[in-house]
Amino acid sequence: MRVLIIGSSGVEHAIANKLAADNSAEMIFVTPGNPGIEKVANCINIPESQTNELLEFAMENMIDFTIATSKTALEDGIVDKFRANNLLIFGPDLNSQKITSQRSYAKKLCYKYKVPITKFGVFEKEAAAVEFLKTVKYPVAIKLDSQNSAVNTYICETPVFAQQMIEPILSNDNKKVIIEEYIEGKDITLSVITDGYNAVPLPACVSYLHAQDCDGGQITKGTGAYAPASAISYETEGFIAGNIVFPIIDALNNEKTPYSGILTFRMKLTPQGQIFLTDIDSVLGNPEAQTILPLLEEDLLRIFYSTAIGALGDDYESFITNDKFSATAMLLSGAYPFDFKQNFTIEIEPELDEDIIICQNQTIRNKYYETVTKGGRPVSVTALGSTLNIAREKLYSAIECINFENKRYRKDIAQNKVIEL
Repeated sequence: MRVLIIGSSGVEHAIANKLAADNSAEMIFVTPGNPGIEKVANCINIPESQTNELLEFAMENMIDFTIATSKTALEDGIVDKFRANNLLIFGPDLNSQKITSQRSYAKKLCYKYKVPITKFGVFEKEAAAVEFLKTVKYPVAIKLDSQNSAVNTYICETPVFAQQMIEPILSNDNKKVIIEEYIEGKDITLSVITDGYNAVPLPACVSYLHAQDCDGGQITKGTGAYAPASAISYETEGFIAGNIVFPIIDALNNEKTPYSGILTFRMKLTPQGQIFLTDIDSVLGNPEAQTILPLLEEDLLRIFYSTAIGALGDDYESFITNDKFSATAMLLSGAYPFDFKQNFTIEIEPELDEDIIICQNQTIRNKYYETVTKGGRPVSVTALGSTLNIAREKLYSAIECINFENKRYRKDIAQNKVIEL
């Protein structure tokens, strides 16, 4: 089978690594890919936003199956365009993506179908938002309607700070702002594969979203993760399935927007053992994809193919995983997620443990054909071990073998166990 993966991030690198290891694809193309992906797949320089060019490439190169995990391509309607031309593709269509592209819609849907979320409000006018700030407990989370920008969530400890955040958000091409009560707890991420009716979970992760150790600094798109989140009990897993995952899948069917592809649920696990849904995404998390895919013993291409043809429930009741632990850290550039410099040469020592996986996330080649940083999260490092402590030790040893100017990273990944229930 000739397979096309659309994207250029660490997620696509992790998927390409898994497909290459499974050895079930005759040929793997990635558009546009990155320098790291070149080692396991054929990278074709077509931007993710150029859906017409991507369609033309797929047709001319007799692509049998396409995996769309780039949010840019998904939100540009790549799935609809490929299906209109009778090309088999994995991913959600535009009609169903509203729940992942618009937080305001997702919050209202969750409220309508009684999915556990914290108190929230959606506002288009500053005055109404300021009035709502008088009714909530602090701290609060101020969120952009879209999750696409590097910084899209702000935690505000006081009404004054919260009010100061609202005006610039609404005046900066953002039509809506979401305000919700913020709760303390561990960030848990669970991704499921769904064909619109059935859903099979991948291993749950404990995620690290803050830029600094001990959950300090700005909330980002992700600075680390570990899996499996073994302290989550069967009862908690059952609660998540029965109160979050399947109610949302059923809700999307009720709203006549059945969703096929990946649904990623970001949740808070409180010290009291409560679970609250905080966000929903249409792709595997980054760095969660790098963390969980090495634990999967199934053929990933077969999973995606079964989903795309609507046979997931017939082929799978669950996914087989190995007994390893996985820990991942994003290597950050300077002051990420705020002002940071780019184009630093990345040096990676060639001899690394076989349990170390490096995925490039925001990298390009310079005129000297060197790999250089392109963004604030250029590289992720994943380590596998028979215990979480061994994985953690391997992770931080491997980090020292990868260098670029202004490199930094969280030093507390997998240091503290998730809340025991």
